[in-house]
Amino acid sequence: MIHLKNKKLLTFFFIVGIIQIFYYWNKRSNFEFEVLKNPFKKNSHINHVLPKAIIETNEILISNKIQKFNLSKSLRNDMYSYQRIIEFNYPIKFDEKSKYTLSLIEENYNCESIFKGKFIELQKCQ
Repeated sequence: MIHLKNKKLLTFFFIVGIIQIFYYWNKRSNFEFEVLKNPFKKNSHINHVLPKAIIETNEILISNKIQKFNLSKSLRNDMYSYQRIIEFNYPIKFDEKSKYTLSLIEENYNCESIFKGKFIELQKCQ
């Protein structure tokens, strides 16, 4: 009888320990379980990794069928955004001589506005 109580007690603490490990792993480490749900779908985890402005650059370039793009001076000077925009939009190439320029909405760029998103604006410069 005592052996059975010890076994039940051990099982109870084992389950509580597993739940605590999962809690710490999920909540304290900022781990997103959504990433494990769809690991092989294209861009399934991108919302958890990249800022919305960088994701928006890809949507703008694809929807306007742009093959080469340029970045404004403020985006080029921000190395974090610069690197991620170029990497995330990879098949679409970065070209400093391109007439299509991505800039921040707040930026005052003197070109023809083609598309305006929440964070990023696509402009055509001559």
